[in-house]
Amino acid sequence: MSKPARLVCFLTHGFCHRTLLLEITCFGVQLAAMPVKVFYTSVSGNSQTKKDQQKLFMVLESKKIPFERVDIAASDADKELMRSIVGDPKALPPQICNGNTYCGDMTAFEEALECEDLGAFLKI
Repeated sequence: MSKPARLVCFLTHGFCHRTLLLEITCFGVQLAAMPVKVFYTSVSGNSQTKKDQQKLFMVLESKKIPFERVDIAASDADKELMRSIVGDPKALPPQICNGNTYCGDMTAFEEALECEDLGAFLKI
């Protein structure tokens, strides 16, 4: 018996830059999910943070890795969720996780990219 096909559909809303997932279900079985989340901020006075976020998004998009952008500037609940997942009450964006499993920060992302181990880093 062959494995069922997996289909991932996602859209990016042009105004808020948040990726929306359309879950595809067939015979009661979920066929698509987008587990990678990037916690970022749309409001930052730190130019390095802006550059890091831009690089992170560019790499994920160029490698066609579906991900959800979560803007912590838009929601205190999202900021608290990020800090809870990271395990640091003072964590700053960008932070990357797979579902609710913490993957790492920008330094760890760049190291995984350099070692060509991005899939393992993202747990995909």
